[in-house]
Amino acid sequence: MAYGAAAAILARTQDQGRGLECTAVSDYRAEPGLAVTTDLPDGSTVRGMLNAVTFEFPSDEMRVSITDMSQVTANSWLSIPENSPWASIPAGMSWATLTFVEGV
Repeated sequence: MAYGAAAAILARTQDQGRGLECTAVSDYRAEPGLAVTTDLPDGSTVRGMLNAVTFEFPSDEMRVSITDMSQVTANSWLSIPENSPWASIPAGMSWATLTFVEGV
């Protein structure tokens, strides 16, 4: 059984092989290399890297390929929305007790 940093490294290494292909409404800002967060049908949330985008005309849809996916847990810093200021997190707060309320 791995502990601490070793467990995190092991989990990250195992997640690197995961990938996802899906279809969404076209967003012409999408390009390879962007960070992507998505909710899966099982209710879990994953974050990965946009690997490929194909736009479909005239349906206004895009097919995306996401790689390097990592599971986003409830107390993970990945669960904080991207544009949230770090100053909104109280000094000394433990990651284990972090609860983010959007808009605060």
